[in-house]
Amino acid sequence: MTMNQTVTPEVLKQLPADFFDLDQDNLSEAESALRQGYRELSGHVAKLSSELEAARLARRKENRERENLLNRFATMLDALPGGVIILDSNDAITEANPQARALLGEPLEGQSWTAIEQRGRFNAQGSFEMRGRRLNISTCPLPGGGETIVLVSDITAQHTLQPCGDGAARLVQRRTDLDGFPRRKDGGL
Repeated sequence: MTMNQTVTPEVLKQLPADFFDLDQDNLSEAESALRQGYRELSGHVAKLSSELEAARLARRKENRERENLLNRFATMLDALPGGVIILDSNDAITEANPQARALLGEPLEGQSWTAIEQRGRFNAQGSFEMRGRRLNISTCPLPGGGETIVLVSDITAQHTLQPCGDGAARLVQRRTDLDGFPRRKDGGL
């Protein structure tokens, strides 16, 4: 007989003939066995409940750590001096950090990369010119999904030295070379 079966006269006829003829000793043994089984079952339920609660706590901790890591990553991405853009497999912008918006203008998210390229032009040196700035654009495919990361850096300041010729670049290099030498107390080399 299963637990969800209704007790009917037909079901009672299926029981062994001596089922109701239990004496006091047999009833005591059956009761003792039932009590022991109940205690064991209660112990298993308590153990499983404890394990379940421990798993829930571990998952909550894991989720908090993951959320903290994502927040930290987002903060670092927003603080980068260069622009960072994520393109989907159709070359549409799905994400952009604040510096990318500052360098390329709004809107970015939802726009195609081709539409952004039409806001400026690539010069003969390969840099992207837009709104009086020269930008270096680097791309790299992201693994496993068809997405591409685009890095945008402002190189305008580097190109303003070039019209002065190699002299300005040599002065910057000499200054850099001299930075490694120990200085005298009066500030000279």
